[in-house]
Amino acid sequence: MLCGKKTAIFFLLISIWGTIQLSLMGIFYAMKSVALIEDIPVDENYSSLEDFQKDSDEAFQAVAVRCFVTAVIYLCTAIICFICLRRNRANERRQLMQQQQQKAQKEKEKMEKHQTPFVEPQPIPLKTKSRRKQ
Repeated sequence: MLCGKKTAIFFLLISIWGTIQLSLMGIFYAMKSVALIEDIPVDENYSSLEDFQKDSDEAFQAVAVRCFVTAVIYLCTAIICFICLRRNRANERRQLMQQQQQKAQKEKEKMEKHQTPFVEPQPIPLKTKSRRKQ
């Protein structure tokens, strides 16, 4: 197994959260949200507004693509964790069934060991006196 039940649940939750957050961030970067301008890699000094707009648009698109790619990676991790959870659950069920079968087999052997062989009862002859007088 790749990981245990608790680990798979933890990573599944983190992956779901990361997928949601990075998808939203990618959408906001693609929309060129002004609130995120401090997080894009652009120079601080520009000679013209057009140069700044061109560089910032390219930076917004590059960061948006990175966010979307990372969200897909988180989604793949979530799928792997989900598969691990299902396999762990299937293994637990299989082990439980095997334990129940082994227990039933031991009980059957125990009953066969302690059971006396079946003897068919013999009919008891009845001795009756006939009271008829001849």
